[in-house]
Amino acid sequence: MKRMTLIVLVVETVLAAVGLVVGWWIGTPILEDARVDLPSGALTLAATVPPVALVFWGMRTKSAFLARLLEPIRETLIPLFSKCSLLELLLISIMAGIGEEVFFRGFLQGSLGRVVNPWIALALVSALFGLAHYVSLSYAIVTGLLGVYMGTLLLLTGNLFVAVAVHALFDFFAILLISRMTLSPVSASGLP
Repeated sequence: MKRMTLIVLVVETVLAAVGLVVGWWIGTPILEDARVDLPSGALTLAATVPPVALVFWGMRTKSAFLARLLEPIRETLIPLFSKCSLLELLLISIMAGIGEEVFFRGFLQGSLGRVVNPWIALALVSALFGLAHYVSLSYAIVTGLLGVYMGTLLLLTGNLFVAVAVHALFDFFAILLISRMTLSPVSASGLP
């Protein structure tokens, strides 16, 4: 396993642990909102399709705007993930889903949503989520919007598992698409 993979796994584990411990300490029920059942699994699969389809479309469109938007993502993800095995990508994605959703949605959004309107908590935590992923302004905005998507799933379903699983599946497929497709000889920019 590569050093970078281990670092990501440790960081995501620490995020989950901090979210769980501090959430327990202040009385925010985090895991009580995580149910694994057939309807949640079906919803997870359905909810993963739109963001993955957007990434796939964004990589294939000839839009100059989307090409500029994806460029910092390509510049960051290719060096980080192009040499990872599928197993490493899967582990990173699963731990990112668990760590980031437990911390941002379960702990931060859950705790803040007990003090202010849950939709305001969603907006604030999603902005923080975007900033925590700052690689470029465009990447932070896109990641913040993904935070809105995951947080909305949590608010609508009341099930943290859906947000965790959608996050993990999205990360896996998006990283796989971006790191592998961009390396194909389609064109130097990764666009057709």
